[in-house]
Amino acid sequence: MLSHGNGHLLNGTSPLMTSSSKPVVYKLGIYGWRKRCLFFLIFLIAIVSIINLALIVWIMRVQQFGLNGMGKLEITNKGLRMDGVAEFTEVLRANKIMSRDNSPLRINSRRNLSLSALDEHGNVVGQINIDNNQIILKNKQLHIQDRKGRTLLYADEKKVKLDLQNMEISVPGGLKLNESVQTPLVQAPENGNLKLESLSKGLHMNAPHDIVVDSYGGNLKMSSLSDIMFTSKSGKILLDTSKIELKNIPLSSIPGKLDGKVYADVSEVCVCKDGTIFLAPADSKLPCKVTAGVCPP
Repeated sequence: MLSHGNGHLLNGTSPLMTSSSKPVVYKLGIYGWRKRCLFFLIFLIAIVSIINLALIVWIMRVQQFGLNGMGKLEITNKGLRMDGVAEFTEVLRANKIMSRDNSPLRINSRRNLSLSALDEHGNVVGQINIDNNQIILKNKQLHIQDRKGRTLLYADEKKVKLDLQNMEISVPGGLKLNESVQTPLVQAPENGNLKLESLSKGLHMNAPHDIVVDSYGGNLKMSSLSDIMFTSKSGKILLDTSKIELKNIPLSSIPGKLDGKVYADVSEVCVCKDGTIFLAPADSKLPCKVTAGVCPP
């Protein structure tokens, strides 16, 4: 609005004094289509505001926003608490994940599930990857412990250690070892047989002290396609039993007189009273001639 001299405003008009002292009136304001457009714009803004407010109320009602959180997700001083199923579309970073009391914790993934541990620089120092075909664990060491904290299985890049009272392998083909195995005890299962077999090469059992092979309820059988050799370098071989049978031994028959010909490569097998077995020169007149020190006194 404009005013000049002693002019004054009246009904949206502004008088302008000229040299002839006749006022010239100019009409100021919004009229016609401009006024209608302004009212329509204000009305449209009001409708949009009402719609936005209704959408906000609807979203808050659907998502169940409250003072403590959103829906079943509750924000506490210890973290977040979810009562129900939660779906994460991106990476989840957490210091601790716990289930509710007396309820299991289930983690499901449509593809693979990866659990990673990072150091202060963001590098992966441990990882568990579970997919449809395999489970991959990456770390320097692997420990499997019981409830008391005792390590049952330990593994690193150099060795695998089992600390078990009994280890049972229930497979039809048995346990196949490509390299050597070191164990204090190899025991057959109850009501079962123990079989040590080498299909292509040899079977070696070494110990710095004793090797004990016991069969408490059955027989002990050793069979070989070739020779079976028992060697004691600095001790003796003891057969402690009330009955010893040697089957399929060749029998030498002497035709004619009993004092047959004596061969240099033939010896007699003799036994002392304590069970010591020794060889003596073959002599039909003086069988089993023994020298001092062979049979204990």
